[in-house]
Amino acid sequence: MAGRSKAEKLYDDWNQQRHSHWQKSPAIRNVFPGVEAVRINLTFDDLEKIGNPQPKQLTFGPEQKAFFHIACPFRECVRGGFDLGPEVLDVVRAQATLARGEQVCQGWENPERFGEHRCWLRARYEIQIKYGNTTFAPTLAFVPIAG
Repeated sequence: MAGRSKAEKLYDDWNQQRHSHWQKSPAIRNVFPGVEAVRINLTFDDLEKIGNPQPKQLTFGPEQKAFFHIACPFRECVRGGFDLGPEVLDVVRAQATLARGEQVCQGWENPERFGEHRCWLRARYEIQIKYGNTTFAPTLAFVPIAG
């Protein structure tokens, strides 16, 4: 596409990559048999003090894709987000129902500062897993905090 700005190209390329990974992801029931739901609660803390986005609660059923990369809520952030896939896997492997931790967005603050200034938005997450006949009652799993 001729005439696209650097910003448009950065956003388009990243969105295409994320969409491609989402499309290739199998259903939760195929990856995690016995898991009826995955709930992810997120709260945010902006280290730069620009503003804290609203908390998010996402619930995934067994027919949905096992794709747990949550986009950075800052609209200007380029190539950022929070990949909670490994953490979900750890919780299920431990046969636990709850894990908490945090991640820091490694995206770029905006297209003009691409390659120069990271986003650094901190997300505190809580992952809850519902199995078969269980509820979202907590059984804590150890999930290391990514640095």
